[in-house]
Amino acid sequence: MKALFCFALLLPLFPFHAHGQQDPLYKLELRKEVNQMPWRDSIYRFPHFLPGKITFEDNFTPDQTLLFNYNAYFGHLYLINSQGDTLQVKNYALIKMITIGGVNFVYDDPLGYIEVVTHAPVALGMQQNFIYVGEDMGLGKAPVVRSSTDFRGVRVDYTRVYKKGATYYFIDTKNMVHKALPNAIVRLFPTNKTEIKDWMKKQHIDFRKKEDLVRLLEFCNAKAATAQR
Repeated sequence: MKALFCFALLLPLFPFHAHGQQDPLYKLELRKEVNQMPWRDSIYRFPHFLPGKITFEDNFTPDQTLLFNYNAYFGHLYLINSQGDTLQVKNYALIKMITIGGVNFVYDDPLGYIEVVTHAPVALGMQQNFIYVGEDMGLGKAPVVRSSTDFRGVRVDYTRVYKKGATYYFIDTKNMVHKALPNAIVRLFPTNKTEIKDWMKKQHIDFRKKEDLVRLLEFCNAKAATAQR
Protein backbone atom coordinates (compact mmCIF):
# COMPACT_ATOMS: atom_id res chain seq x y z
CA MET A 1 0.00 0.00 0.00
CA LYS A 2 1.39 3.37 -0.92
CA ALA A 3 0.21 6.90 -0.11
CA LEU A 4 -0.02 9.54 -2.83
CA PHE A 5 1.51 12.98 -2.37
CA CYS A 6 1.69 16.25 -4.28
CA PHE A 7 4.51 18.77 -4.24
CA ALA A 8 4.25 22.04 -2.28
CA LEU A 9 6.95 24.74 -2.06
CA LEU A 10 7.87 25.88 1.46
CA LEU A 11 9.94 28.93 2.46
CA PRO A 12 11.22 30.17 5.88
CA LEU A 13 9.40 33.00 7.67
CA PHE A 14 9.12 34.84 10.96
CA PRO A 15 6.11 35.81 13.14
CA PHE A 16 4.56 39.28 13.06
CA HIS A 17 3.28 40.75 16.33
CA ALA A 18 0.67 43.50 16.28
CA HIS A 19 0.98 46.31 18.81
CA GLY A 20 -1.66 46.58 21.51
CA GLN A 21 -2.99 43.05 21.01
CA GLN A 22 -2.89 40.26 23.59
CA ASP A 23 -2.35 37.71 20.83
CA PRO A 24 -0.33 38.32 17.67
CA LEU A 25 -2.21 39.22 14.50
CA TYR A 26 -1.04 38.11 11.06
CA LYS A 27 -1.57 40.47 8.14
CA LEU A 28 -1.85 39.02 4.66
CA GLU A 29 -1.32 41.90 2.25
CA LEU A 30 -3.63 42.54 -0.67
CA ARG A 31 -3.24 40.20 -3.64
CA LYS A 32 -0.48 38.22 -1.89
CA GLU A 33 -0.27 34.59 -0.85
CA VAL A 34 0.77 33.41 2.59
CA ASN A 35 4.10 32.05 1.29
CA GLN A 36 5.07 35.61 0.35
CA MET A 37 4.73 36.94 3.90
CA PRO A 38 7.58 37.26 6.45
CA TRP A 39 5.56 35.36 9.12
CA ARG A 40 5.13 32.18 7.07
CA ASP A 41 6.84 29.89 9.64
CA SER A 42 4.04 30.77 12.07
CA ILE A 43 1.55 28.68 10.12
CA TYR A 44 3.18 25.45 11.32
CA ARG A 45 2.35 23.48 14.46
CA PHE A 46 6.01 22.73 15.20
CA PRO A 47 8.99 25.11 14.76
CA HIS A 48 10.76 22.48 12.65
CA PHE A 49 9.83 19.41 10.62
CA LEU A 50 10.10 16.45 13.00
CA PRO A 51 10.59 12.70 12.51
CA GLY A 52 7.29 10.86 12.12
CA LYS A 53 5.44 7.95 10.61
CA ILE A 54 2.16 7.08 8.89
CA THR A 55 -0.21 4.36 10.14
CA PHE A 56 -2.73 3.19 7.54
CA GLU A 57 -6.29 1.96 8.16
CA ASP A 58 -5.15 -1.68 8.14
CA ASN A 59 -2.61 -0.76 10.88
CA PHE A 60 0.26 -1.07 8.41
CA THR A 61 3.13 1.28 9.28
CA PRO A 62 5.95 1.57 6.72
CA ASP A 63 9.38 0.94 8.18
CA GLN A 64 10.76 4.36 7.37
CA THR A 65 11.07 7.68 9.16
CA LEU A 66 10.09 10.90 7.38
CA LEU A 67 9.97 14.52 8.51
CA PHE A 68 6.46 15.92 9.13
CA ASN A 69 4.75 19.15 10.16
CA TYR A 70 1.12 20.34 10.38
CA ASN A 71 0.14 23.49 8.49
CA ALA A 72 -2.52 25.29 10.58
CA TYR A 73 -3.28 27.87 7.88
CA PHE A 74 -4.22 25.39 5.16
CA GLY A 75 -5.15 22.53 7.51
CA HIS A 76 -2.81 20.08 5.77
CA LEU A 77 0.04 17.81 6.80
CA TYR A 78 3.35 18.06 4.96
CA LEU A 79 6.40 15.83 4.87
CA ILE A 80 9.97 15.93 3.61
CA ASN A 81 10.86 12.67 1.91
CA SER A 82 14.23 10.92 1.63
CA GLN A 83 14.99 12.88 -1.55
CA GLY A 84 14.50 16.19 0.25
CA ASP A 85 11.22 17.09 -1.49
CA THR A 86 8.48 18.79 0.55
CA LEU A 87 5.14 17.09 -0.09
CA GLN A 88 1.52 17.44 1.02
CA VAL A 89 -0.01 14.23 2.33
CA LYS A 90 -2.92 13.51 0.00
CA ASN A 91 -4.11 9.93 0.33
CA TYR A 92 -6.48 10.68 3.21
CA ALA A 93 -8.82 7.70 2.80
CA LEU A 94 -6.09 5.17 3.58
CA ILE A 95 -4.56 6.96 6.58
CA LYS A 96 -5.58 6.16 10.15
CA MET A 97 -3.02 8.26 12.03
CA ILE A 98 0.16 10.26 11.57
CA THR A 99 2.68 10.60 14.39
CA ILE A 100 4.95 13.67 14.49
CA GLY A 101 7.58 13.45 17.19
CA GLY A 102 5.49 12.14 20.08
CA VAL A 103 2.23 13.74 18.92
CA ASN A 104 -0.52 11.75 17.17
CA PHE A 105 -2.89 13.15 14.54
CA VAL A 106 -6.02 11.16 13.66
CA TYR A 107 -7.82 11.78 10.39
CA ASP A 108 -11.52 12.58 10.27
CA ASP A 109 -13.55 13.11 7.14
CA PRO A 110 -14.56 15.92 6.59
CA LEU A 111 -12.75 17.70 9.46
CA GLY A 112 -9.23 16.68 8.47
CA TYR A 113 -6.39 16.01 10.89
CA ILE A 114 -7.10 16.31 14.62
CA GLU A 115 -4.21 16.47 17.09
CA VAL A 116 -4.58 14.08 20.05
CA VAL A 117 -3.97 16.16 23.18
CA THR A 118 -4.70 13.63 25.96
CA HIS A 119 -4.48 9.85 26.10
CA ALA A 120 -7.44 8.20 27.81
CA PRO A 121 -10.47 6.05 26.86
CA VAL A 122 -12.08 9.30 25.66
CA ALA A 123 -9.39 11.76 24.60
CA LEU A 124 -9.23 15.46 23.86
CA GLY A 125 -8.48 16.48 20.27
CA MET A 126 -7.44 19.88 18.95
CA GLN A 127 -7.32 21.39 15.49
CA GLN A 128 -5.23 24.53 15.26
CA ASN A 129 -6.31 27.08 12.68
CA PHE A 130 -5.99 30.66 11.51
CA ILE A 131 -9.14 32.64 12.30
CA TYR A 132 -10.12 35.41 9.90
CA VAL A 133 -10.56 38.63 11.90
CA GLY A 134 -11.39 41.07 9.12
CA GLU A 135 -9.94 43.56 6.64
CA ASP A 136 -7.29 46.13 7.53
CA MET A 137 -8.56 49.38 6.00
CA GLY A 138 -5.45 51.32 7.03
CA LEU A 139 -5.27 54.73 8.73
CA GLY A 140 -5.22 53.06 12.15
CA LYS A 141 -8.76 51.79 11.81
CA ALA A 142 -9.81 48.46 13.31
CA PRO A 143 -10.37 45.49 10.95
CA VAL A 144 -13.77 45.37 9.29
CA VAL A 145 -15.37 41.99 9.98
CA ARG A 146 -16.78 40.26 6.89
CA SER A 147 -18.89 37.14 6.53
CA SER A 148 -16.34 35.31 4.34
CA THR A 149 -13.60 33.40 6.12
CA ASP A 150 -9.95 32.48 5.47
CA PHE A 151 -8.19 31.87 2.18
CA ARG A 152 -11.09 29.95 0.61
CA GLY A 153 -13.40 32.96 0.28
CA VAL A 154 -11.82 36.16 1.63
CA ARG A 155 -11.60 39.11 -0.74
CA VAL A 156 -8.01 39.69 -1.86
CA ASP A 157 -8.30 43.41 -2.64
CA TYR A 158 -7.74 44.31 1.01
CA THR A 159 -5.12 43.36 3.57
CA ARG A 160 -6.57 40.40 5.46
CA VAL A 161 -6.02 39.99 9.20
CA TYR A 162 -5.84 36.62 10.99
CA LYS A 163 -5.20 35.35 14.48
CA LYS A 164 -4.33 31.86 15.67
CA GLY A 165 -6.97 29.74 17.32
CA ALA A 166 -8.03 26.17 17.98
CA THR A 167 -11.18 24.05 17.78
CA TYR A 168 -11.57 21.24 20.31
CA TYR A 169 -13.03 17.76 19.92
CA PHE A 170 -13.65 14.61 21.91
CA ILE A 171 -12.15 11.42 20.45
CA ASP A 172 -13.99 8.28 21.55
CA THR A 173 -12.68 4.73 21.97
CA LYS A 174 -13.31 4.00 18.27
CA ASN A 175 -11.36 7.09 17.17
CA MET A 176 -14.59 8.84 16.17
CA VAL A 177 -14.43 12.62 16.53
CA HIS A 178 -17.12 14.74 18.26
CA LYS A 179 -17.21 18.54 18.58
CA ALA A 180 -16.46 19.50 22.19
CA LEU A 181 -19.92 20.55 23.38
CA PRO A 182 -21.94 19.81 26.55
CA ASN A 183 -24.38 17.48 24.79
CA ALA A 184 -21.50 15.51 23.26
CA ILE A 185 -19.85 14.77 26.61
CA VAL A 186 -23.20 13.57 28.01
CA ARG A 187 -23.70 11.23 25.05
CA LEU A 188 -20.22 9.79 25.51
CA PHE A 189 -20.78 9.11 29.23
CA PRO A 190 -24.54 8.36 29.52
CA THR A 191 -24.21 6.34 32.74
CA ASN A 192 -22.80 9.32 34.64
CA LYS A 193 -24.64 12.12 32.86
CA THR A 194 -26.33 13.56 35.96
CA GLU A 195 -23.07 13.74 37.94
CA ILE A 196 -21.27 15.20 34.93
CA LYS A 197 -23.87 17.94 34.42
CA ASP A 198 -23.75 18.91 38.09
CA TRP A 199 -19.93 18.91 38.10
CA MET A 200 -19.74 21.07 34.96
CA LYS A 201 -22.03 23.67 36.52
CA LYS A 202 -20.05 23.79 39.77
CA GLN A 203 -16.73 23.99 37.93
CA HIS A 204 -17.96 26.58 35.38
CA ILE A 205 -16.46 24.59 32.52
CA ASP A 206 -15.68 26.72 29.46
CA PHE A 207 -15.73 24.53 26.34
CA ARG A 208 -13.47 27.02 24.57
CA LYS A 209 -10.61 26.48 27.03
CA LYS A 210 -8.19 23.59 26.69
CA GLU A 211 -7.42 23.37 30.41
CA ASP A 212 -11.13 23.15 31.31
CA LEU A 213 -11.70 20.38 28.78
CA VAL A 214 -8.70 18.43 30.09
CA ARG A 215 -10.16 18.62 33.62
CA LEU A 216 -13.58 17.61 32.35
CA LEU A 217 -12.28 14.50 30.60
CA GLU A 218 -10.20 13.52 33.63
CA PHE A 219 -13.37 13.65 35.73
CA CYS A 220 -15.52 11.77 33.19
CA ASN A 221 -12.97 9.03 32.46
CA ALA A 222 -12.41 8.49 36.19
CA LYS A 223 -16.17 8.18 36.79
CA ALA A 224 -16.52 5.70 33.96
CA ALA A 225 -13.60 3.61 35.24
CA THR A 226 -15.10 3.50 38.74
CA ALA A 227 -18.48 2.40 37.39
CA GLN A 228 -16.87 -0.53 35.56
CA ARG A 229 -15.23 -1.97 38.68
